[in-house]
Amino acid sequence: MSSVGSFSQDSDNISRTNDPFDGYEGDNGHEGNDQEPESDYNDRQGVQYEPVLTALFPHLPAGQKRHQNAARPKVTGKTFFISEYACMGEFMEEVTQSVKGLGNLPVPWDFKIIAGDFRSSLFKVIWSVRGKQGLLADEAGYNDMLKQTKGSIKLSIEELEPPPGQVLNKNLGPELEPATMVKKKSKKKHESSEEEDKILEFINKLITHHTSHTANVDIDNPPPGIEVENDNDDDDVGMLAKWRVSLLQQAH
Repeated sequence: MSSVGSFSQDSDNISRTNDPFDGYEGDNGHEGNDQEPESDYNDRQGVQYEPVLTALFPHLPAGQKRHQNAARPKVTGKTFFISEYACMGEFMEEVTQSVKGLGNLPVPWDFKIIAGDFRSSLFKVIWSVRGKQGLLADEAGYNDMLKQTKGSIKLSIEELEPPPGQVLNKNLGPELEPATMVKKKSKKKHESSEEEDKILEFINKLITHHTSHTANVDIDNPPPGIEVENDNDDDDVGMLAKWRVSLLQQAH
């Protein structure tokens, strides 16, 4: 996973003010404020979140098989703090950044929050506070999580299998490119040798002489005053043919 955390919110369904909660479904009664209140937790740093990522299995080289009962890898992410007054979109940005580079999903993580609903086909987040837990599926669930906390929340983040038909890049390098963008090998222009040039010249002369014979002209012995090129091209044959026709017309 080389890049994570792009989100958008439907402007037709959500109207935001300076209060991060204002205008969302699941609004917990906050009034619009000119300035976001300071956090009540951890010396005003915000709520502390401890993320653990359950990643997809890494891509196996061709010919190798994974054990049938193998458990998906779990990786501890970076602990982060964010105010309880932050909106769900801002919170999810911090979530994705906390596990950046730890997963095996070969496409960037993205998500949307539309009319208060969290939407992503690539990952999901489950919170846990003092024996209670819940799936973060919408703003109402996000607000419920914050009501349970005393300043610390554990997060279980799970990578999901990409939907069928989604383009994946099997090369899990730092720079991801769509699998359809495969660079074609450039074709080198062939440079003919001296021997090949002579053969080609000989073939061209044979063709020209055959054309000359068909037109009943002698390309090798042009009449005085008519010049032909050394390569005896078709233009010379045509010129001599016209000259011959003109000569015959004058004779009659």
